[in-house]
Amino acid sequence: MSQTTEMLEKIYQAIIMLRGDIDLLKAKLIPEAKPTDEERKAIKELEKEIESGEWESWEDVKKELD
Repeated sequence: MSQTTEMLEKIYQAIIMLRGDIDLLKAKLIPEAKPTDEERKAIKELEKEIESGEWESWEDVKKELD
């Protein structure tokens, strides 16, 4: 294995370790919040709108607001 390949492998391994550390920090600093019953209801209603084709694209909404 060449020196360049060895160096790249060490850098790659360091990046993998850093990603793991970042994931751990995110989990501690930004706890996952469970949705409220109201939020679950809103999500289900939106899913029904999408399935039935009753939704508007964000572009159309922005045009209406201008």
